[in-house]
Amino acid sequence: MKRLICILYILACFILSYAQNEKQELNKSQLVGTSWIQEDGEYVWEISFFDGYYTSKYGKKGRSLSEHRFIYYLSSDPLSDYDVLNFDSVKVANSNAGAYIIYMSASSIIKSVDYYTIQKISDTELLLFHRATPNSIGGRDILMHFTRETQK
Repeated sequence: MKRLICILYILACFILSYAQNEKQELNKSQLVGTSWIQEDGEYVWEISFFDGYYTSKYGKKGRSLSEHRFIYYLSSDPLSDYDVLNFDSVKVANSNAGAYIIYMSASSIIKSVDYYTIQKISDTELLLFHRATPNSIGGRDILMHFTRETQK
């Protein structure tokens, strides 16, 4: 019985690992001009993509709690070094396709670089995977599910 449980556990870990490595290549035109929302009870997270940057708004029942702007580019390869100096700003607004969204905060106070893996994009849904930043305190892998925001 213990052997069966051990085998099932290993199999489940393998399947989860494979699922987290899925990615979908997309063209910039699929992102630019779109807005996506994720609702969690009374809290709403909205991300809107523009040519070369995206905005991230977090709010509660129509009241904005925070808003941030990030510059980004699409890449075929994931980020290998989280050093801000290695962010390829030439690719911002010039990359046309990729399976990864490489982004940097647009704040002049704190600069940070990170990336999302695009696992799925369709007319109605966007699925992004964020791998925990190495050596981060409290960091964790997270899968984010967004639905397309309809025009108001």
